[in-house]
Amino acid sequence: MSAQSIQPPFTTFQDIDGSPLEAGKIYIGTAGSNAVTNQIPVYSDKALSVALAQPITTRGGYPVVSGAPVNIYVAASSYSLSVNNKHGSLVTSSLTVSSASISLTSVGSLPLAATTGDVAIVNEIGRGGTFVFNSLLVGSDNQGTNFNGWIRQYTGAVQATWFGTGTADDSALLQKIFTADFEDVFVNDICAVSSTVDFRPTGKENQKTISGNNAKSIADSISAISATTAITIAALERNGSSGTSANYTIKNLAFTGTRIVGQIGLRLTDVTHIRFENCQFKSLDTAIDLAGTNFIGIVEFIGCTFRYCNRIFPQHTLPDINVLRFEDCEFKECTEGLYFERISGVSGMRNVIVQNCTFEEIDEHSIFWTTGMQNLTVLGNYFESNVANKQFAVIYGRAGSNPFGKSVAINNNAFSEIIDNSATAVIDIANISEVNITGNYSIFTDTIYPGTGYSMRLVDIADGPYTINNLTTPTGEVAKTMLLEGVAFESTVSTQNVISVGTSLNTVTIDNVAAEGTKIFEAKKSGATAFVQMFTCDAGGAPSASAHVLGAYRNQITSRSINAAGTINASGADYAEYEHNNGLTFKKGDLVGFKSNGTLTNKFSESLRFGVKSTSPAYVGGDSWFSDTHDPEVESKEDFSARLEAARLLVDRIAYCGKVPCNILSGSVGDYIVPVSGLSDSIMGASISSPSLSEFLSSVGRINKISGGVYELVVITH
Repeated sequence: MSAQSIQPPFTTFQDIDGSPLEAGKIYIGTAGSNAVTNQIPVYSDKALSVALAQPITTRGGYPVVSGAPVNIYVAASSYSLSVNNKHGSLVTSSLTVSSASISLTSVGSLPLAATTGDVAIVNEIGRGGTFVFNSLLVGSDNQGTNFNGWIRQYTGAVQATWFGTGTADDSALLQKIFTADFEDVFVNDICAVSSTVDFRPTGKENQKTISGNNAKSIADSISAISATTAITIAALERNGSSGTSANYTIKNLAFTGTRIVGQIGLRLTDVTHIRFENCQFKSLDTAIDLAGTNFIGIVEFIGCTFRYCNRIFPQHTLPDINVLRFEDCEFKECTEGLYFERISGVSGMRNVIVQNCTFEEIDEHSIFWTTGMQNLTVLGNYFESNVANKQFAVIYGRAGSNPFGKSVAINNNAFSEIIDNSATAVIDIANISEVNITGNYSIFTDTIYPGTGYSMRLVDIADGPYTINNLTTPTGEVAKTMLLEGVAFESTVSTQNVISVGTSLNTVTIDNVAAEGTKIFEAKKSGATAFVQMFTCDAGGAPSASAHVLGAYRNQITSRSINAAGTINASGADYAEYEHNNGLTFKKGDLVGFKSNGTLTNKFSESLRFGVKSTSPAYVGGDSWFSDTHDPEVESKEDFSARLEAARLLVDRIAYCGKVPCNILSGSVGDYIVPVSGLSDSIMGASISSPSLSEFLSSVGRINKISGGVYELVVITH
């Protein structure tokens, strides 16, 4: 009896990543035509009696009907084939497949002797596919797309697993793939790299894209290029001569190491335009090596993740880069954030954009530059639990003198729980022209404020200290072109002259050590002498702590708070003073009585004189009924507000002159309102047109206008 080989009973199909095709769709059509739009009859039996509907779906790699595996038969001697996965992505297609093809279990079984045009279908996980023999290509074997003349039929990207990756060290296999100069490469397995791999060797001009499965989750090891030995790695290193024109895309790949000194995730030089999408850089000494003096045109990182790296760029030095963009990226638990420092002898950084990124638990500066920065945009980013101390600010910038730094925009960023140790800043920049810092928001858990060495501080935020340090040109001039919304300017002669933003009541404080009466703020039209001024004053004469828009202490010598050359206008119509009400409740416009001790009463018999409760005063005196100040160290804001409101209920504003509504039942314009005893000894108002002397002396006012049932009095004070 002769031996018989065991063959799979059903044909299998693989997905793009080499796994069994799940929920895929198989189309079979006329040879030489698109299989999707030119379908032919297909059957599940050799007798061609049981027709199958197209597309034919797959489960676990097998073609299935009602959940059961089937084989597929056609009457034609050749046909076209198209296979899509469940996402609609093309897995494989061929315009001409021979029905006389052979079925094999591995690429190693492809026969050495064949005739041009022979077809073989290989059912090997990861390396299988459809192959057509071409005798002219025998000898150009690459063990991936050409097996001694057996040419793989495929569209789209070349799969790394076709070459047998996924071993202990894939450096040589990956180098073979990149040296083959394919246009698109898909790294669809975990690849271990222990030595340098050249992404695009010299003289290879076709390759444009390298991609992987999914690198959005750092816990996902699929498509990871990782270091398995403690040596320097430069995964996907791109070399070449200066001026090489090429656009590259690297996406969904993870570059990982063990965070030892010298490990590099990626090295690039002489690149015109390269774009990274959804890539990971994890546990590396240096994530991206862009060092060198050669030109790099445009580098983009979109949706990338940087975690547990010592630094993003090496040794804080960068070559001449025209555009560097980070968008929707995440930086977490790294020693350094984005450091942009010019290499000596090159022009420096231009057009750097950091947008919609997250920086979390960065030990040093999150964004840092010292020289050669032009056109920096930091927009819509989120900084959380980043360190800010004597040495490191969250965003720190210095321009240097050659070239002069300019055009920095830091807008609409959020800073949360910044670790503020001492004498520091969230934003600390100097020697920059054309600055725009607006709309930023900060939440601090540590209330230690920086207090030395700063010339101005942002105030257009909800809370927390921002500092812009010494915004001057290299010649010492104050930078001329600035848009700093909500920022005040003051002298930098004294190290204590700062503007700070408080954390408890969102207030702006100008802290100046100059003597009382020293001008500390001035705003005026350019070339004009008219201005608004603010002067220092010693502590004393504090305004009421009740809620207000503007409060002013008084000068201790003159007791003045406000000097005005013009009128002071108000919407109210009377002058009133706070009077203690003994816990009684009065409505606006009610007549009130004054007892012998000067406090209010609602009893006619207890009253020595009378008044009217103000409705809308223009000026109010006697605002000394609550002198406490809020100390956030000993009392919450809510408790302080509750005590303040309780004290406010014990006073009422009583009109002393001006016009005020009065609650009376009747009267005519010109009548005097004379208090009289009402029901239960209450105080009522009688309208009298010609009062006696005693009635006149006790009257509270004269009716000036009646409108809508409201009687307006001109208050008379006796």
